[in-house]
Amino acid sequence: MSTNATGRVIDEHGSGLPDLQVRVVDESALLRRDIGITKTDPGGSFTVGPYDENPHGGPMPARTFTLLILDPRTTRRVHTEPLTDVPGTLNIGDIVISSSDLHAFVVSGGVGAASRLTTGNAIRFLVDNVDAWGHFSDIVGAATTSVDFMQLEFDVNPFRAAADEVPRLVTQFRADHPIGPGVERAVAPDDPKDVRPERLFLNVAKTGVPVRILLSVPAIDSRNIVAMIVAQLTVIGGAILDYELIFRKLDSFGEVSDYYKAAVATAVTVAAFTTSAPAVVHAKLCVVDNTEALMVSSPFIQGYFDAPTHAIEDPRRGERVKLPIHDVSLAVRGPAAADIQQVLQLHWNVSKPGTLNPAPRAAPLASASPPEYLAPIQVIRTLPAGKFAADPELDKTGETQILEAYLRAIGNAQQFIYLENQYFTNVAIAEALIAALNDPTRPKLQVIVLLNVTPDIPFYTTWQKHRMQEILSQVGAASTRIEFFAPWTHEAPSATRPTAQIVGNYVHTKVGIVDNLWATVGSANLDGNSLDEAQNLHFFLTGIVRNTEVNCAIYNGVDGQPASLAVDALRRTLWSEHLGIPADDAELRIDGVHAGNWLELWTTAAKRKLARLIADPNTVDAARVLAFPRDGTQLPFYGSLPFNLFNDNEHQFLARSGVASINLKYIQEVRTFDFKTGVFQ
Repeated sequence: MSTNATGRVIDEHGSGLPDLQVRVVDESALLRRDIGITKTDPGGSFTVGPYDENPHGGPMPARTFTLLILDPRTTRRVHTEPLTDVPGTLNIGDIVISSSDLHAFVVSGGVGAASRLTTGNAIRFLVDNVDAWGHFSDIVGAATTSVDFMQLEFDVNPFRAAADEVPRLVTQFRADHPIGPGVERAVAPDDPKDVRPERLFLNVAKTGVPVRILLSVPAIDSRNIVAMIVAQLTVIGGAILDYELIFRKLDSFGEVSDYYKAAVATAVTVAAFTTSAPAVVHAKLCVVDNTEALMVSSPFIQGYFDAPTHAIEDPRRGERVKLPIHDVSLAVRGPAAADIQQVLQLHWNVSKPGTLNPAPRAAPLASASPPEYLAPIQVIRTLPAGKFAADPELDKTGETQILEAYLRAIGNAQQFIYLENQYFTNVAIAEALIAALNDPTRPKLQVIVLLNVTPDIPFYTTWQKHRMQEILSQVGAASTRIEFFAPWTHEAPSATRPTAQIVGNYVHTKVGIVDNLWATVGSANLDGNSLDEAQNLHFFLTGIVRNTEVNCAIYNGVDGQPASLAVDALRRTLWSEHLGIPADDAELRIDGVHAGNWLELWTTAAKRKLARLIADPNTVDAARVLAFPRDGTQLPFYGSLPFNLFNDNEHQFLARSGVASINLKYIQEVRTFDFKTGVFQ
């Protein structure tokens, strides 16, 4: 059949678009493969081929092709087209791509037009769960017409009379009888001022407000049955890699449903959305009265409770905790709240068809005051295929808008890229960063990445190290313009503790900031599950297996959107916590002394922190971050085992950095706290 393919890529005015990457992919091969790669010439024309010969000999049979056009700045797909094979030359003709869309920050989803983009939104950043869960408690407690809630995990104990229940999850502790670092007390099961979400929902429902709770239920199905069998048979480091067990633990539906059945709470409806494991409904949303939407980053597990100080011992974390946890959530009022509710509605109506209507769209707000900021935002999504039969097009392909948003932002970055994320294993993100750092037109671009030393999923520590190593190895001299950091809590000796202590913090955030012009906050990690396709056991999965994720992209004066103070406020708030600099300090001004060299500010803080730990661990530096130790472009120290049962990578991190255990106690896991007895375990 065809031996080459030709065509031309033009903009909406008929002008050729040069230097775009063109790939022809053979979809009929046993393993999908590129059979030709080229780039468009100055006039936008391209020729791919001649293709390789039939590896089996004889005449080449008809094949199924896909044409991909990619932005060379990030390898982001800007056009995808199925091709019908013909003998000889496959003449594709003109392909029209909007030049403005090609270079925009705003996500178009491959159709050239933005969706779910609104102005006049009041947004509030909720840094760490003392703020996020407190705000959740406040807005749900004030609900008057409806509460819609979607979660990955929701810890509850069996329903009992109020005085007999054992508290498991508290989202807000009473202010007049505090509990926190150095202040311990039991949590009375019937104390209405210690807010427990299961009781909060129950109390709201008793006033006649309908409460809908949607929970993720990972399952074994035709997409993953082979992968689950392989997982059951896989032995790594002497431990069974039991995926069915892992994802059964992520199923809160049974215990939550049983709780409200036992409570005879007729105004509370609990539903399940079934996913193909290892994918989950990872977005965690709460929409109150169809007017305010809260994107809660953490699952409802008490161990995720934390404050910006990330104290080594905090009784508010309760049980199921290993490390202090850093997280960022987002509250939205205004027209975008309806777009967030639409995600919940989409999933709810799969479980209970036709029972949840779309929220009315609010009018744009004219103003906002801190802690809220007025901002144009775009609600962007990752959605799986094969789950939404009522929408055939969505059901066929799902969505990968969050990946598109990141790739667009990285492609447009000129000064700095800041990423703060739980996972860093996605190949497309690593490739985009490599392309950006190697771009000769952006010689001053700097990249700052805040990560976990040890992610909490099998294989991820090794894969993260591979992504980091690929970047450092492939950008040459530009490796000095990227640095990876991890956060720590370091506490001085006290009257009850004669030795200084240090513990790693767990990064659970999903934040990106570029040039103070763009930011994103939401549920999506920088891994396959969250952005494109599941990575674990990928070769044994059939179809497209990915999570449900929701992020907000926040714009500041780009692509015709109005200017906003929100992006700068987020940057200053986060960098203040990590670097120990007041948020309003001149050092963090976007036009201040560090403008154009933010990486130096970070590396200086990290070096100062390290020097203090080495020379005088009894004195605590205000900065919380240390740079990943490396020898030039090599990261030699960690991730040697794919399964993380036996790696103490944080301890290796400190040792490789030169931090000795003399006069400094390393804490591998923090102590848990029993709400019933009021004592640490």
